[in-house]
Amino acid sequence: GIIMALTLFSFGNKSQETLVKEKSDLSTGLELVFFMNPRGLPCKMQDKILKEAGETITNRADIVYVKTTVSQDRKKFYEHGIRSLPAMILLKDGKEAFRFSPGIQQLETITAALDRSEEG
Repeated sequence: GIIMALTLFSFGNKSQETLVKEKSDLSTGLELVFFMNPRGLPCKMQDKILKEAGETITNRADIVYVKTTVSQDRKKFYEHGIRSLPAMILLKDGKEAFRFSPGIQQLETITAALDRSEEG
């Protein structure tokens, strides 16, 4: 998870990079994988929900962005059988713990899935 998170922020500033590194050290083993088309409106809306939630999510799971616009990300869509966007999967220790139904998920739905995955 650490390498994926770091490449995600490589265009950002150093403090973001360090923040991600420290966060990964305290990793909960949970990753929220967000499959998105950065140009699509529903994906932008989902991204806004995730960003506004901030630490409500990031204290509990590492958010990993998988984008249609990044060539090395494309195989991940096939690996996980993602056909509709936005799509999110919760991974626990690298294994799928929960798959959200395609479409925009509200924060309550996301936190409920995190609750279940942390217990399991």
